[in-house]
Amino acid sequence: MTRRWTRRALVVGALLLAMPAPHVSAACKSTCTEELRACGRACASSHGRERRQCRQRCGDQSTCTAPGVRARTFVWGENVCEETPDGAVTLSQKLVARHGNCDPVTLLALPPVGPIAGDPIGVCAIYGRFRAGAGATVAGLIQRITALPDGVGVLFEVTNDYAALPPLIPALALLSPEPPIAEGIYFVRTNGTGLRWLSPPMGSPIIVIGGLGFQQIDNLFLGVSPSGRLLAVTGMGPGPDGEPAQQVFLVTIATGERTQITHLPATEEGINGLLFADERTIFFYDNSKSEFFSVGTDGGDPVPPPSLVALRGARVVPRFAIASDGATFVGLPLDRTPNQTYPAGNGSGPVEVFRLEGSRLLQLTNFGYQNTLQIEPARDGTQFASSADPLGENPDGVCQLFSIDSLAGHLRQLTRFPYDGRPHNGCIQSDGGSCTINGDVWDPRTGMVGVISSCDALGRNPDGEQFFTMRPDGSRIRQITSFRGVEKFPDGSIRVELGGPYGYSAPLF
Repeated sequence: MTRRWTRRALVVGALLLAMPAPHVSAACKSTCTEELRACGRACASSHGRERRQCRQRCGDQSTCTAPGVRARTFVWGENVCEETPDGAVTLSQKLVARHGNCDPVTLLALPPVGPIAGDPIGVCAIYGRFRAGAGATVAGLIQRITALPDGVGVLFEVTNDYAALPPLIPALALLSPEPPIAEGIYFVRTNGTGLRWLSPPMGSPIIVIGGLGFQQIDNLFLGVSPSGRLLAVTGMGPGPDGEPAQQVFLVTIATGERTQITHLPATEEGINGLLFADERTIFFYDNSKSEFFSVGTDGGDPVPPPSLVALRGARVVPRFAIASDGATFVGLPLDRTPNQTYPAGNGSGPVEVFRLEGSRLLQLTNFGYQNTLQIEPARDGTQFASSADPLGENPDGVCQLFSIDSLAGHLRQLTRFPYDGRPHNGCIQSDGGSCTINGDVWDPRTGMVGVISSCDALGRNPDGEQFFTMRPDGSRIRQITSFRGVEKFPDGSIRVELGGPYGYSAPLF
């Protein structure tokens, strides 16, 4: 943040500290607003620069969004992993929603699992070293999560079908029991009422464990139409010859009605990455062909993407983003030697951001780094995470959030996360590696940018992962969660509290 913006933020913050937050409902309790006002009153005895610094500290310590940064509905899984010195593990999970600066509301609390004895590798410690809350999906029951665009409801998936730890460590099979409610996708209002089963589980995991370690192979969220009326899911259905195969289904959220809209042939790899391009078009990723396709909500043959033959050796990353003007932003790993490599990069080529619109393909970045990730739509273009230093503002190679417009102009580094001294691994999650950005969102209605990161922007996140909000230019950053992260105790026990998966009520396009 520049000095000019710092002064402006201090002045505006001083003027607004005593005013009601404009995006806090009068009907909700907002503890962070009350604490911010009390902190501001405590600064009244100081003067001049000392008072401004005092009020700046109030803001930095608050979990309220900054003045002028309006958040709508966040939803997340809250995970607590505890392990005793003798290797007994307990896992607790709940689903939580927060609207604006209102206090978080627990939508669903699952019964704690454990203590389960016989953990030979220390799963809680490993979970904590990665500092990525969504990693709980390899053992926990809460899987994909999405807040509806209007913020009134939440969709979430509950299943133990994707549990990766029991096959790896049979002794921990009890850590992923059958859920206390029917497996599947549910709707619940953000006030915690109206819980309703909608559909069977998606049928494919988010994160897998293989020879390359932990790999995210699908989206953390569920595909919801811009209107919030339709849900796209995968499931088994008849293929062209009647044989069962993974297909795309539409679920009407209000009624639970389910309709098959593809008739794909059976493959071992299946499909994933479902995302609405608009109210009538769904994008999905075909793992067997390493390509994405679109299909209309009324069915028909999936349409392949424009040819990418010109990009020799390129493949589309299945986690892509769609902008409101119809363009698709994708990450393409290229068949070249990267300018910068990392231990967890596994020898891959550099990943660059491209804009795909119809048959036209435009390369937006040329960093030459392996770790251009978390590509999402943004104001006038796209935002993404990278540890590159294209502007001379990131000399330590920390994972930062950047934005760029749709014609490859106005590149901007939005965050100024400090280096945490751990082994460099760019934006690639790794066991004990440096901090990363594990998710981001842009709200087209309010302009807010949200970031999920294990970096420590404000001195309040030394060993965990938190949610941050800021303006589209990166100013007025606030840490809006206070997960306790990794706690190690003198007796050798450990407690890890992280949030994830997560969702936000802005449409994902």
